[in-house]
Amino acid sequence: MKKTFLNHVHDFFLDKVSTKILALFCTLAIWMVFSNIEDPEQTKSYTVPVNVEHTELLSSNDQYYEATGEENVTFRVTATRSTLEKLNNGDFVATADLKNLDDGRIPIEINANRFANSISIISATQYYYVEVGDIVTKTFPIEVEIEGEPTAPYIVSDVTVDPGETTVTGPDKIVNTIERVVAEVNATAKDRDVTANTPVHYLDAQGLEVDTSKLSSKNVSAAVNVEVLYTKQLGFTISPSGELAEGLFLREIKCDKDAVLVKGRPEILNSTMDIEIPDSLIDLSGVTDSTSFIVDINPYLQSGISLVDPSDAQLEITLEIAKEETREYRLSTDDIELKNVPDGVKITFEKPSFNAIICGAEGTLDALDADEISCSLDCSEFKKGTYDAEVEIDLGDAYRLTEPAKASIRVQGGK
Repeated sequence: MKKTFLNHVHDFFLDKVSTKILALFCTLAIWMVFSNIEDPEQTKSYTVPVNVEHTELLSSNDQYYEATGEENVTFRVTATRSTLEKLNNGDFVATADLKNLDDGRIPIEINANRFANSISIISATQYYYVEVGDIVTKTFPIEVEIEGEPTAPYIVSDVTVDPGETTVTGPDKIVNTIERVVAEVNATAKDRDVTANTPVHYLDAQGLEVDTSKLSSKNVSAAVNVEVLYTKQLGFTISPSGELAEGLFLREIKCDKDAVLVKGRPEILNSTMDIEIPDSLIDLSGVTDSTSFIVDINPYLQSGISLVDPSDAQLEITLEIAKEETREYRLSTDDIELKNVPDGVKITFEKPSFNAIICGAEGTLDALDADEISCSLDCSEFKKGTYDAEVEIDLGDAYRLTEPAKASIRVQGGK
C-alpha cells in the first residue's frame, strides 16, 4: 500500500520525538554521573541538645522530671557535600515528648529546620531517660547559731530573727533531706547588741549544706538581732513588819540562796545593790513558830532588770522563831567609841559603867561576851552640860536591846 502524504508527515515527527526523548535521557544520565563526581553524597555526625516537650503534664500534678542519662543526642546525616557544608548543629531539633514517657524513657525525634527534603537522617531509635518524682512544700523554723561569747560579764540575753521561718518548694528527694535551717551570727567579745543580715544555711542530718539550686520560695538571708546584756549578782534586803508575841524572838531570817544573777543595761545595774522584799510580805504578827514560805521575786525587780535563770524566781524564806531570853549586861564606858566630837569639846563619863538589857533566843546569850560588844556615841549634836546619852550598841541580827541603853556624860567646852 502506498503511503499517503499524511503518513509521511506522521512518520517524520514520530521519529524526531523518539530521538529527542532518547537524547534527553542521555543528557540526564551524563549530568547525574558528572554531578556525583563533582558533588558526591557524604555522611556527617551532628550533636544537639534534647528539648523536652509537654512538661506541664507533670507540673500540673505537682511532679517533676530529672534527666538520668545524656541530655544531648548524636546522629548521622547523609546528603551531598555541598548541602552538608551548609548545615550545622543549629539546623536540627531533637525533642522528647513526655506524652510518650514509658518506664522512665522517652523516644527522641530528630528533625531538620533546613534542607529537610535533601537530606537523610540516619539514627536508630534513641531514648531520653528521666526520673519522675513529686514536688513538695515544707516550712522550717530559722534557727540562730551564735558563734563565740560576749565579753564577761555580758551575756546573750535574747535572739530574734526575721523572718522566723522559711518555706521551700522543690523535688521531694531534696526537700526531704533538709533537717535544719540556720542563720549564723558572731558575738565574740561583744558588749552591745549585734544586728546582722546573715545568709541562711539549709543543713541535712549530718550538718552538711544541702544544694538548694533546684528549690524555690526559699529565703537566702535573714535579719538577726542578738541582745547582749550586762550581768550582776544581787542579794536580798528583807525587813519584816509587825511584832512577835511576848516571849518570842526572831533568831534568824534565812534564804535558800544568798543572791541571784540578773541581767540588764549596765547603767541600770550599776546603781542597783539589792532586791528589796517588801516588809508587807513578812508580817511577824501572829507567828508563833519557825515557818517558811515562797516568794516570787520577779515583781520586785527594778524595771529593765530580769533574771538570767528564770528558775531563780522562787525564793524560799525561813523565819527561825525561838523563845526569848533576857539578860542585863554591865558594860564599861571605856569601851564606848566617841564619834564626831566637835573641836574644843571635851566629853567625860560620870560613871565607869552603864547597863544594857539584851534579848536573844533562848540559849544564845551565853555566847555573848560583854567585852566584845561594840558601843559608840554620836557627839555631833551634844551641848554643854551633864545628862544621860543614848549609846549605840551593835548587836547584829542575833540580839536586840529591850530598851535604849544610856550612859551619864559631862560635856565641857563648845556651846
